[in-house]
Amino acid sequence: MKDEVQLKKYLPSLIFAIILPVIAYLFLKMLGNSDTLALGIATAFPVVHMLWSLIRKKELNPVSLVAIIGFLISLLAVYLTHGNNLAFKLWHPILTAAIGTFFAVSPSKSTAFRAC
Repeated sequence: MKDEVQLKKYLPSLIFAIILPVIAYLFLKMLGNSDTLALGIATAFPVVHMLWSLIRKKELNPVSLVAIIGFLISLLAVYLTHGNNLAFKLWHPILTAAIGTFFAVSPSKSTAFRAC
C-alpha cells in the first residue's frame, strides 16, 4: 500500500520530467525544428511542474529539480563548447538513468526485497 502511495506521489513528476518532454521533442523535430530548440522547449515541462508544486503545494519537487539542474548543466556545456549540442542531447538519457536508479534502489527497504 505504501509503495502505491509513493508511486502516486511521483507519477506526475515522472510524466512532466520525462514523458511530456520526450513527446514534445519528437513532435517539434517532426515539424522540422532544430535539436536545441526542440529540447529547450521540451524542458519547459519540468520547470512549470516545479513552479506549480512550489506555488500550490509549498514543496520542492525533487524529480523536477533534478531535471532542471540537468538542463542547466547541459546548457552550460553547450555554451562552453561553442554550440556543440551533444551534451544537450544526452541529458535526458542521463536523467532517465538517474531516476530509474533512484526507484530501483529505493524499494530495497520494502518487503518486496526482504524476501530475497
